[in-house]
Amino acid sequence: MKLSVALKAFWGVITDSSFGNQVVKIMQDSPQTPHRPVEKSDESEPTQHTESRVSDRSPAIELLAALQRDARFVDFIKEDLTAYGDAEIGAVARNVHDACAATLERLFEIRHVSEVAEGDKITLPAETVRNEARYRVSQVVRDEKVVGTVVHAGWIAKKESVPQWRGAPEDALVLAPVEIDV
Repeated sequence: MKLSVALKAFWGVITDSSFGNQVVKIMQDSPQTPHRPVEKSDESEPTQHTESRVSDRSPAIELLAALQRDARFVDFIKEDLTAYGDAEIGAVARNVHDACAATLERLFEIRHVSEVAEGDKITLPAETVRNEARYRVSQVVRDEKVVGTVVHAGWIAKKESVPQWRGAPEDALVLAPVEIDV
């Protein structure tokens, strides 16, 4: 039953933007519950609980899993879009975009590096713009100060709160579990 509901919801989100907005609201309002493994019916074998073990799962994989869980990002990217029209793709893209943006904001609080707007002039000491993590300058700087136009205001994460994943090492690369309707 869960798979059929998920598929109906997925296609509803794809074809109806107002339905998609309602789904995003529901997902934002309800707390995320961790996936619990199906317990074996054979009582002779002890059930192994993976919640207490921490494995070496990359934060990048955890982020991708969060984008999949919250926004169906991987489903959207892996979907063959050739059978859909631009309007259908646009409706889905808007929902995926909004859900991805909400996830990134929740996990990272992403802001611009520069307070100067794109297209505006900026003057900075040459030593400042030599910080290649924060500034990319179109030419080699030889003067004591740099005067130029901001082409892109950059991005910085004000926090990092990717959840710590707990599970078996052999499952560390799983982005989303297989969903089975029984």
